[in-house]
Parts: sequence; structure tokens; C-alpha cells
Amino acid sequence: MSSCRNIFPRRYSLKGQQGISMLMSQGHWLRAFPLSCKWMVMDGGKPVMQFVLVARKKIFKHAVDRNRCKRLMREALRLHCQELEEYCRTNGIPLKVAVFYTSPIIEEFAVVERAAKRLLAALQTNLTD
Repeated sequence: MSSCRNIFPRRYSLKGQQGISMLMSQGHWLRAFPLSCKWMVMDGGKPVMQFVLVARKKIFKHAVDRNRCKRLMREALRLHCQELEEYCRTNGIPLKVAVFYTSPIIEEFAVVERAAKRLLAALQTNLTD
């Protein structure tokens, strides 16, 4: 068995109803088509960065389409979140982010990747302010 390093680490997953509901009620919005995100710096805790990925059932009726959107978002975030993760770790910022796929069609990976780059860059500039 070989170990695969090209995975979205489990430490990035935001789980638990309390953390997600707090993020949804008190978070701040950022948008970069076809993605948008709601983010929040949590009080206390370890300086980790966690994501929850959302493809809405109202937009994508079939589970395979929702899973495809989440797979695209997961890969784009995995490729480009190292700089933001390093910033959060060095400054002791526990960051929670919900990323939403907002386009009614499934875009190419290059489009999703560019949007993820823009979202992560905007998120880092908002954290430095």
C-alpha cells in the first residue's frame, strides 16, 4: 500500500453543529464567482484553519453534481491554502471558513481554481486589517 500525499487533510474539515451554526450566524462574506465564502475568526482554541464545503441541493438536484462541485472546491483549496495556513499558524488565528459553490452550472477546474485563489488572497488581506 502506498500513501497518497495529494489529499485534503482531515484537520481542514470543520465538523460539529455548534461551530458551523456560529459561523453561519456571525461570519463575514467574500465572493469570487463561482465561489463565495463565509469566514470567521473563532475565539480561543488552536490556531487551525478549517473548511466546510457546500454545494446546495436547491441548485444541484443530483448528488453526483453536488459531489463534483465539492471535489473541485476541495482540490482548488488544497493546492492554494498553504500560504494562508502558514499565516494563521504563525499569528495564532483559529479560522473557520464555509465555501459555497454558487454557479448553477459546473465550471471547469481552472475557473474554480482562480476563484479559490482570489478568495484565499482576499481572506488573508481581511485578516491582516
